[in-house]
Amino acid sequence: MGGIWVWVGLALLVVAIVTDTVVTSQTLGTGYDKNGNSLGYPILLNSLLYVAVPINVLLFLVVAWRVNEYVTGVPIHTIEVAGITLQQGTTGLELNGVMMSAAVWLGLAISIWHEIGHRGGVSFVISRWMMGLVGAAHFPYAHIYDHHLNLGLERDPATPPRGRNVFMHFILSHYGQSKYLFKLEKDRLTNSNLSYLSWRNSWIRGYLMSVPVVILFWFAGGWIGLAVLFYLWVIPNFELEALNYLEHYGLIREEGKPYEPRHSWCTTTGFSDMLFFEIGRHSDHHARGETEFWKLKSIGA
Repeated sequence: MGGIWVWVGLALLVVAIVTDTVVTSQTLGTGYDKNGNSLGYPILLNSLLYVAVPINVLLFLVVAWRVNEYVTGVPIHTIEVAGITLQQGTTGLELNGVMMSAAVWLGLAISIWHEIGHRGGVSFVISRWMMGLVGAAHFPYAHIYDHHLNLGLERDPATPPRGRNVFMHFILSHYGQSKYLFKLEKDRLTNSNLSYLSWRNSWIRGYLMSVPVVILFWFAGGWIGLAVLFYLWVIPNFELEALNYLEHYGLIREEGKPYEPRHSWCTTTGFSDMLFFEIGRHSDHHARGETEFWKLKSIGA
């Protein structure tokens, strides 16, 4: 709708965080019946995940449209569409609001792509494409095949050691996870006597998944468009690594020893549970990685 509405996404996040901090009540999840079956409604809960796919794509299109309005200097005016007043034209301040609101919610959406990435099959491919929109299509592979296997070990880039700050962790973890898939594919293709520079290379294909959105923002606003896109990549990925930081900071697992609930920090406050799809029940998530989010239990620290 434009105008002051471009700040709504950021404002809602601030309200949610403050509410989560002040109202410290813990959520109980969907619960279980006397036979141990989840009381959640799979069709409804799954629909919350997959309806986010077109919304995510639409969000990028809307931001690109606003970038184009700003770059081309569309005069500020309003139009009526289906009884809704829409502002045409975007000021520099409003473009900042669009960027900040979009980036915050793209970061929250990573929790969705994380969830469906664990489903495998078509869902894994969807997760890759959605992560590709924020320049991180390597994440589903690195998360499932490296982080879940090597959590708490020094070689897991997503486990922050004691003394590392969150900003350094953002850089090292993002790079380390990309490097993991790079090496995984290099070794796999070499062992199969195939060229590394091949369409079979999942690391290369992952970055090619980001090309369409790069083209979109280039045509929308040239270098300004690419700068906006870079922002839409950095902030969501920082949110992702900040979550990793909160979930695993300083926790060490001895080499060869099995994963235990104490290897993850957990939270079940309302904001964390609802907007991050129960990812706060992180100990159970690592114990049962393929378990749907509404079936996770509070078993950790």
